[in-house]
Amino acid sequence: MTKIKLFFFVIWEILFLVACQENTKKDNEPLIPEDVVPDKLTIEPESIDLKVGESCQLVVKLNGTPLEGNEVQWTSNSSLLDVDDNGKVTVVDYDEFISGLNVKATVKGGQLFAICRVSVHQLYNYKLRLILKDKGRSEYSLSEPERFLSSRAIERRHKQDIDIDDLDLPISKNYLAQIEEIGGTIIAQSKWLKTVCVQCPDEDLIDKYKELPFVEDVIKVWRGKDREQNQDNYEAYPLYIKNIQ
Repeated sequence: MTKIKLFFFVIWEILFLVACQENTKKDNEPLIPEDVVPDKLTIEPESIDLKVGESCQLVVKLNGTPLEGNEVQWTSNSSLLDVDDNGKVTVVDYDEFISGLNVKATVKGGQLFAICRVSVHQLYNYKLRLILKDKGRSEYSLSEPERFLSSRAIERRHKQDIDIDDLDLPISKNYLAQIEEIGGTIIAQSKWLKTVCVQCPDEDLIDKYKELPFVEDVIKVWRGKDREQNQDNYEAYPLYIKNIQ
């Protein structure tokens, strides 16, 4: 056999082997009809945003048809979430260092599953101290101290020979009304220190209080979890505040 014939013979053998391999692959591939659509499992809604204590009813569907509770196994990936056999998920606690929470629905006896992503938020209560630039225009007069001081306070000043002056005048009612109009509840005030303490559920109110022309600064003195969400678990850096006469 000449070298040319040998060359063409080798090329023919290689092409023959490649063709055999391709036919083998096609023979091993499963035949899937074009009109068959794979099963699809979904959860509605696909994602939820809940506060501690809130719940949401999830619905799982197979190819668009809702499944009964006994057909689905519900699980969650965190102890912060509680999900019952019917797909009702409840947020039981909050941890600011934990993310990626989800609830998983799996068809019993099968491999199909779907996931609902859960975002959790914790409500807080805040106590803020507003430091005032001044006490505003007073509705009272130093000549009538009995209108803004108790009889015991007046008597004590007389005994100690202490004059009643501008420090004894209360903070302007107009100032207090403007503070309350923004939001929150006034829980204490000091006419001597020119401060007002407010309790509110929204930390963003700090910026609104600072916009008041008579407010010099706002200090956050306490933060605690909302009692309605968590009766027993309070985190705070408390400062006990009392009215100072």
